[in-house]
Amino acid sequence: MRVGAWIFWGCFFVGCALILGLWSWPAYKHHQYTQSGQRAAELGAQLAFTENSYRARTGVFTADFSQLEPFLITPVPCELSASPFVCEGYIYTLEDPYWLLASQQSDPQVYIAFDLEHGFVDCSHAPQALLRTPVCSAFE
Repeated sequence: MRVGAWIFWGCFFVGCALILGLWSWPAYKHHQYTQSGQRAAELGAQLAFTENSYRARTGVFTADFSQLEPFLITPVPCELSASPFVCEGYIYTLEDPYWLLASQQSDPQVYIAFDLEHGFVDCSHAPQALLRTPVCSAFE
């Protein structure tokens, strides 16, 4: 093969890879956004369960999430702290009197609310892809 043909095919494959990469970037970002919401919902459900365990022992919910450490069944991905607890792009707060909110850091209008007293999850302001997941149904 001549050098010109190698250059042509090299440029062709690099161009195709570049076009494919640019074409798949929005899908990759959407997948990342959905996965982040899923992890936030799972962590929120874990914190809600732990809050209820804490309440069973002390009689009250706590806004200081670091006090939940002894009640955790599985470890959480970030070190627990007082409210607001920030982990993986979401802010977790205990709202008056028994709501646990997981709000997205980059867009606080996107959030998941956990009703600790009645045991359900309000996903009406969650990312659309999260609405079809099991965590957006009642939990005990």
